[in-house]
Amino acid sequence: MRVAAMVALFILFVQHILAQTQKGYPVKAGQSPSHAIPDQAKYLLPSFTAGTASLRSGGSVRSRFNYNFLLDEMQFLDPKGDTLVIVDPATIKKIAIDSIIFYYDKVFLKEIEKAGTYKLAVQESLVQIPDKSEGAFGTKTSTAAIDAYATIDAEGKQFKLVVKQDVLFIKAANFYLGDAYDHFFRASKKAFTNVFSSKKEGLNRYIKDEKINFNNESDLKKLLHFCTEN
Repeated sequence: MRVAAMVALFILFVQHILAQTQKGYPVKAGQSPSHAIPDQAKYLLPSFTAGTASLRSGGSVRSRFNYNFLLDEMQFLDPKGDTLVIVDPATIKKIAIDSIIFYYDKVFLKEIEKAGTYKLAVQESLVQIPDKSEGAFGTKTSTAAIDAYATIDAEGKQFKLVVKQDVLFIKAANFYLGDAYDHFFRASKKAFTNVFSSKKEGLNRYIKDEKINFNNESDLKKLLHFCTEN
């Protein structure tokens, strides 16, 4: 009985590891993440898509856009079809690509829910998971603070260096709360109580009763509607 239970636990453990692995993108030593990770994982959309960038100055620009998760940047195509990056994203208020809306507030944030003048947004990126990577001085470390690759800017062109050892990249998401002025704050109890300060008492009770997880998209959408409808 004990052996059967151990076998069952082992199978569940293996399935869990496989599920995690399937969501990751391995990059072998000597490879460039930009080349090793497929485009469908690196980009939000299957292809660059027509959209409009609204500028803080009041103007707008039409182009074909796509978001690169690996480089954490909004890219666009020039008339020749070359891929370029927005040099000064702080001039951008928002970018609409079909029904997808991106805002810029230090980082590009994709809108996932809107209630009145308030919204939820997510910053998605490909990150290297914590691994026993070689540290700055050749020591071993279990933190992802030191990336196993680097970017060099040379005359406006980006070159991705190869990784020093086998690594794994996974999709990560950080959620943000946007106020009526399109200022965004990392989604947290403090952010919600600051933005909806007039509802602080009821809000605190709702967060506690509903056991709101601030890393869960469904919970955050539910919380946003509670704040805007009550």
